[in-house]
Amino acid sequence: MLRRYPYWGWLLVSVLLWCANGYHFHVHRQAMLPVHMARDVNSDIKHREEAFERFINNKDLLRKVFADSISEQEDKELCNEPFYIFCYRNDSLILWNTNTVITTPNDSVSNKWRLLRNQKGVFVSKTMQPPGLAGNKRLVVLLPVLINYPVENEYLKSHFAASEYIPAQTKIIPPDSATAKAYPIALHDAHPLFYIYPEAENIQKWTPDTLFIVMLIASILASVAWLQLMIVYISRKRSRVWGFGITLSVIVAIRLWLVFVGLPFNLDTLTFFSPLLYASNKFLPSFGDLFVNTLCFLWLAIFVTRHTPYPTFFSKVKARWAKGIIVCVLLAALFAYILLFANLVRGLVLDSKISFDVSHFYSINTYTILGLMVIGAISGLSCLVFYLFNCQLRVLINSKWVKYVLIVLAGIACLAIGNASSMLSSLIATASAGCCPNVTANVIHIPSSRTAETSCTRAISFWVSVR
Repeated sequence: MLRRYPYWGWLLVSVLLWCANGYHFHVHRQAMLPVHMARDVNSDIKHREEAFERFINNKDLLRKVFADSISEQEDKELCNEPFYIFCYRNDSLILWNTNTVITTPNDSVSNKWRLLRNQKGVFVSKTMQPPGLAGNKRLVVLLPVLINYPVENEYLKSHFAASEYIPAQTKIIPPDSATAKAYPIALHDAHPLFYIYPEAENIQKWTPDTLFIVMLIASILASVAWLQLMIVYISRKRSRVWGFGITLSVIVAIRLWLVFVGLPFNLDTLTFFSPLLYASNKFLPSFGDLFVNTLCFLWLAIFVTRHTPYPTFFSKVKARWAKGIIVCVLLAALFAYILLFANLVRGLVLDSKISFDVSHFYSINTYTILGLMVIGAISGLSCLVFYLFNCQLRVLINSKWVKYVLIVLAGIACLAIGNASSMLSSLIATASAGCCPNVTANVIHIPSSRTAETSCTRAISFWVSVR
């Protein structure tokens, strides 16, 4: 199934992975609906109430708490409980399990759950007499609903205790002020403690998590594997033109989809596809688009070099005037590609927010690795493109010296766009590479200025095209 046409095994794996991705996305998208947000809050508050009931029914632990004789293990377990407790003896606080908020017995009506608001957030609170203990002891319990931070940053953000996907701006309404569109929140006695009303403009898109991204990558790889096997089979059994046409059609369809329809599965919420990280133009609005484009063109270039008779594309052209026109077109295309290559690499390094300062270890992050991968992929793609150009020029131009002269002239035109101060050294590098490629590495002088780096990049690109 995996090795024989039509490779049903790969297709089946691909379909199963895409179905798993679709289900995963659907579940999380449903969780972002207001009714499901209310359900999550209701389930969370009931879970915290159940945990508190288990604690209050543990007579031995409750006695140790007020006697201040709990063990270290019991103290850790108490701090990990999903509720906050404050134990008082004669109005003196003797034990608590959180430092994020403080309360007093006067903050709530005795033995009744009520809504409590303070600068730390919104809680469901109750003050009670501990069962089986003396009357001078009181217990205050808080069930967190909304955790609020007066000053927020990347690590501290106001959020609902039930789920981080619930907008912190969601309205929490007392029972006597409820509206028709609000959702009731109640404990096990079914009496509404409060209502919540998530406003549509505050609901954010679900951001794909790590598991979804891993499954998505696996789905894409399985799909590409099946497509590639089918394309190779068609190229061998029918026509290479068909194989090339299918590959090109798939790539064009992917690009048109990304440009006119947009990214599926809320991928635009990822930093990877955000213009804040990198953006060049309408066709490269993010680092993710550059990554996808690079892989697509690399796929096409590899197909051409492995499954087409690229050395003989123009072998049947005999007329000198036709060869001259084709050579001019190829040199113009080579000139344009070099400019594109240099601008892409320069823009990615200098104009993006990706840190390429590899001399400082702590400045390296995931996007540094991905950025280096893209630069490496673009460089590999460029080597294939230059090799293809060189093969065509070798067929069209009988004299290798004529070819070298034409490439150097095109290089001069390209280098003229760069910094004038670095043109001489870059030109020497280009000419030396054309005349003696084996010693190019010893001749090229790499300038220090940013503009000069672009010029030298163009020079290096040209000598790679000469063999």
